[in-house]
Amino acid sequence: MKYFWLALAILVLVLAACTVSLFYLDQVVRETTELLDQAALAAEAGDYEAARDQVQQCLRVWESHKGGCGTLLRHEEADEVYYALCQLEAYAKAKSREDFLGQLAQARARLEHLRDMEQPAYYNFL
Repeated sequence: MKYFWLALAILVLVLAACTVSLFYLDQVVRETTELLDQAALAAEAGDYEAARDQVQQCLRVWESHKGGCGTLLRHEEADEVYYALCQLEAYAKAKSREDFLGQLAQARARLEHLRDMEQPAYYNFL
């Protein structure tokens, strides 16, 4: 009987860890996409300095969560987001509206994909 309770305790701990990681990643993605939204608004208004500042802040946020995201995600996925943000910063510096907005859409899609893949669903377990 004690093995049953031990197994149940382990199951509860694993489920709690999964839930915490889900909320953590959701918060990081939400914070990052909000900054990207502000960068998009600035770029659409032609203010590339403000857009670049928002992207740099976004990079700082992503870097500050590097340890947590590196633990929860595959490193390739986290690196793809980082590289997309770096390219976004370069496009803001070059004041290339079309490239900036296109790369911003890709960065948002990558972030949304990360969040979606962490959501509990049957296809994530197959």
